[in-house]
Amino acid sequence: MTYQSRKYQKISMILKGKKMGILILEEQQNLHYEFNCNSTVNDGKLILFLKDGSYVILPDLNGESSKIHLSSIKAAALFENSEVVMKSQLGSFNWPAALKMLKQPQTEKIQPVSTNNPTNDNSPSLTMTLNNSTEHSDCPCQQAEQSVYSYNPFSYYIKNAVWKRIEYPYFANGSHYLVGEIFDHGVLIATALAVPGEYAITPPPWLKGFNCFLNSLQDAQGYWLFVKDCQTGNPVSIQSLAQREALG
Repeated sequence: MTYQSRKYQKISMILKGKKMGILILEEQQNLHYEFNCNSTVNDGKLILFLKDGSYVILPDLNGESSKIHLSSIKAAALFENSEVVMKSQLGSFNWPAALKMLKQPQTEKIQPVSTNNPTNDNSPSLTMTLNNSTEHSDCPCQQAEQSVYSYNPFSYYIKNAVWKRIEYPYFANGSHYLVGEIFDHGVLIATALAVPGEYAITPPPWLKGFNCFLNSLQDAQGYWLFVKDCQTGNPVSIQSLAQREALG
């Protein structure tokens, strides 16, 4: 089979729910994908829902595929023990219908890319189903991080916070994101994600819920922020936490 050359594309999808993580999708010759979050994923399965109504269960949380196009992806979800723990979508998406479809027999197949054994139509495919996978991952989903270090790039706005810059080893152009912890008199009150981007009146569709844009003191890079209250698990505005800090 002959594959046409692909145009370079890259997006970040923020998956939210009982947990929170970020899925980076980068398309060059193949589609590279990498998922990261702050907590351990137990027997986690990453599922991509495609525009044609089908879906693919990926063999790993990090890898690449020559058979999926970035433009064909409509939504993504992470399952643990057959339960959705976080999800994200690009535009409108019918989640009830998609989750109902998962209960039907899985027919999509995906073969991980191998540099030693190139994929072809006659090669065996790795088939995965929601309840009976041939491969699984039960290690922390930060396993592929190349570089992590702490600092506070937004100290001019909120001081009692520690941020970690997490860089990806498999992606071009210095891809990274920030995870933050916000404190009140030494007590952790909120956690946060900050994704690099450009300022606009509203965030891009895949960053729905990111309601604040701040520039880093370190390099003037701009970030969209999403903050979650530690006690309730609900989104909270960083503006309200900054005001609370100012009042002491």
